[in-house]
Parts: sequence; structure tokens; C-alpha cells
Amino acid sequence: MKPVAVAAVAAGTFASGFLLSSYNESQLSKIVDIQQQTIKNQTSLIESLMSENEDLRTRLNVVREVTMTGYTPTKKECDADPLVAASMKPVRLGTIAVSRDLFEKGWTFGRRVYIINHGIFQINDLMAKHHQNRIDMFFWKTSDAKRIGTQSVKVALLGE
Repeated sequence: MKPVAVAAVAAGTFASGFLLSSYNESQLSKIVDIQQQTIKNQTSLIESLMSENEDLRTRLNVVREVTMTGYTPTKKECDADPLVAASMKPVRLGTIAVSRDLFEKGWTFGRRVYIINHGIFQINDLMAKHHQNRIDMFFWKTSDAKRIGTQSVKVALLGE
């Protein structure tokens, strides 16, 4: 895969009909590495800005505490097409699913959320109806999703 294509995939600009199965393990590994580095860079930037700028902190929506878990693209955890999120976009690192109560309060698809000590993520999916005040971080590997377990985290919905 050409570097530009890898960067486009990592940035989430997928072509219509994008299928992960069309890439081999090495290519997927490169995509994941680029996505992880992008998340780290964004996290460093926002943490730096927030530590230096009181005005930025006050412009963020109210910081709230939510329960965070992890999920993977499996039919058991998702629905019949686990590679497509509720937003109708392909699943990818750097995205989260939110509980429907948060979604109804403006935590909608495409909005970015800062999860303290984890970074900036984009809302791309919805959780099952029975969950409340909860976010679910996307991972490719079940072992990674299980590693974060269930934890209480502070989050801020970033301005549009």
C-alpha cells in the first residue's frame, strides 16, 4: 500500500466500501501503528495546551466522570456487521462508542472527546440501550480491550 493510502486510512478517510479483509496483516499493522502515533501526538498537544491555557480549559464542556470499557469488532460485541459502526463509517482506532443517554445530550457522531490520561477520541458508535453514562473504546485485539477492563474516567466533550 502506498504511504499516502496508509495515511488516508489512518486519518479515517476511507473510500466507500472499504474492507479490512483487503489488506494483509503487515499492512494492517502499519495502519494501526500510524493511528496510534496520531492519537499520541494529539494527546500530547491537547495536554500541553490545557496545562498552559486556563481559557482553553474553560471552553471545554463540563468534565464528567463516566465508566469506560473496551470493545472489538466481533459479532458477539457488535451486530451483524462489526466492521461498520453505528455512524455508518468503518471502525478504527481512535474512536469510541457512547451510551445513548450521552448521545441524546449532544455526544453525537463526529464529536471529539478528551479522555484524561488516554487522549482524544472521536465518537463513531453507539452502545447497547441498557448502558448509561458510559463509553466504550475501540480496539482491534480482544486482549487490548480486556486490558483496560472497566474503569472510571474523566472525560470532556470538546467544542465543535
